[in-house]
Amino acid sequence: MMLHDLRRLVTARWWPLLYWSALLMLALFLKWGHLVNQDEGLTLAGAWQVSQGLQPYRDFYDFITPGSYYFLAVVFKIFGPTYVVAKIFSLFLLLTSLYGVQRIAVQFSLGLWSWWPPLLWLLLSDHYVLINHNTYALVAAIWTIERALAAAGKTAVRWPSWLVVGLFAGATVMLHQARGAAVVAAVPWLALTFGVVPALAVIGGVALALLPLLAWPLPLLLQSLVVFPFAQYLPFNQTGMALLAALLGVYLGVALLSPSHWRDRRWVFLWGCGVLLLASNFSQADRFHLLPAVFPIGVLIATVAARQHSRWPALMAASGTAVLAVISIGFTAHRIASVGVRPFLQLRDPQLEQLVSRVQQTVAPEQPIFAAPFLPNLYFETQRRNPTRFNVLIYRHHPPAFFAEARASLEADPPPIILLNYYTTPEKFATFLPGNPVTDYIRQHYRYAETVNNIQVYRRVLAPVP
Repeated sequence: MMLHDLRRLVTARWWPLLYWSALLMLALFLKWGHLVNQDEGLTLAGAWQVSQGLQPYRDFYDFITPGSYYFLAVVFKIFGPTYVVAKIFSLFLLLTSLYGVQRIAVQFSLGLWSWWPPLLWLLLSDHYVLINHNTYALVAAIWTIERALAAAGKTAVRWPSWLVVGLFAGATVMLHQARGAAVVAAVPWLALTFGVVPALAVIGGVALALLPLLAWPLPLLLQSLVVFPFAQYLPFNQTGMALLAALLGVYLGVALLSPSHWRDRRWVFLWGCGVLLLASNFSQADRFHLLPAVFPIGVLIATVAARQHSRWPALMAASGTAVLAVISIGFTAHRIASVGVRPFLQLRDPQLEQLVSRVQQTVAPEQPIFAAPFLPNLYFETQRRNPTRFNVLIYRHHPPAFFAEARASLEADPPPIILLNYYTTPEKFATFLPGNPVTDYIRQHYRYAETVNNIQVYRRVLAPVP
């Protein structure tokens, strides 16, 4: 009786309005608030610097494809470089991706089950920050998969549809090369099952989307986007593989439970995209990066459950979703309690505002600040420039030449203050990383002034410190 009532509910005319309104409210609740997060800071600072006329790789260093910076920089140019603008824009992208996940589910005629995957992905995506190239790339990946499935479902094969798929896949690469590589590896296979022309159209679309990369010399792109990640990033960011193996095991289990689905090339394509997107996160195989990337699993599980005449799949899905909801809502409630309801609603963070105010009172708008080793959000929040090329500069993560270059830039354009979060006390900083050009320079020319919200502030002195 309950299942019959549920079917009547979701077939009512007003059901989509109720569903999407509820999902919108949940998304606003979970993703609102002004986070002080370094990963968000990478995208915020890079986009702000691009909006000021700077170029990635040349004027500020990074090892991620530049799409997110230019994407958000355009929004900053139109509406202003504020956190509110970035948050609302990113929420809009999230909401479009929820619809994209639902469209993916509809491709498989799942009935009641088609409404579950968007909710599942919203809860999974809550494990990572919203304003970031990883999240933006997953949004593009969702729509790449949706367009590919839509093209594959058409009775007549038309190459313009596959060209659009290629453009979306290329856009995913522009937002994050590893996430983009996952879908670029899968989409041509699906297109090739319909013939050579669709596959060539996909490849052409990818090439068109990547044309902006011609603005940089190829050796610079290879060094920044290929050599550095493998030579520097991977050895430094080593995480355990237990969660990755477990999630890949879920994909394997779904495949074993549904042997009949392997005759559906669209299902195989979605399964392959899910596995490849997970594998693209092997360098940071933690829950923050892995869970948002498993959005295909909701649709895959739903395709298996939709054919079973049992209540157990629905009960298990409801239980798992409820656990995720409790965790996400609990984290959000904790954030609200830490800053207060009114500042949370106003997208304010009182502690951050205290630090930003102190910096802006001390440093003139035309003067620089230097924040190290991993505080890129402070350049955006204070609207103060970085005198070096390095928004992030971490020992062993970056090569020694970067530290020598940073010191030369600091000597040529010395900032009035330097902000540090080296996780060491001012007393111990006197012997911290001896021989490192940057820390040596700070000790010689700056003196500890105060600590504001766990950030140590060092002020420049006229005579070098003995």
